[in-house]
Amino acid sequence: MVETRIADYLRYFEDPANRDFDVWHAQDGISGNALATLRKRGVIPGFARTVHHVDTFEDARLCALQQRSIAAADALLVVSRLWGDWLAREHGRQAIEVGNGVEDPRALVVQEMLPPPGGYKLWQQREEPRWPPLPVQTVGA
Repeated sequence: MVETRIADYLRYFEDPANRDFDVWHAQDGISGNALATLRKRGVIPGFARTVHHVDTFEDARLCALQQRSIAAADALLVVSRLWGDWLAREHGRQAIEVGNGVEDPRALVVQEMLPPPGGYKLWQQREEPRWPPLPVQTVGA
């Protein structure tokens, strides 16, 4: 079932008409794997992944897919310090702690997702709201 959902995402986003977005964001392991594949194929430039939590699976394939969705992300976000600390300890990855919700996009601007020395800066507060907001594609449940 998981591989089927990943394939569904890939089929949809491989069509150029379905990917006119400035930011790609995965909310779970399924969408994270789809975006990792799209990046590997050169279809998208990169993606951010929010780690809400990490599951323990008995199935080794599911464990590997979850691991890939974290390891392949260009930037990681977490909704709590607990998971940020866990990612640092278990994966050696730094994550940006964010609230579990959405900010008003008129007050934010997305920064380039290129790997600068010192990490990624995904959001920067703007003095003037940007309208219309940048198109952001968030993928997942």
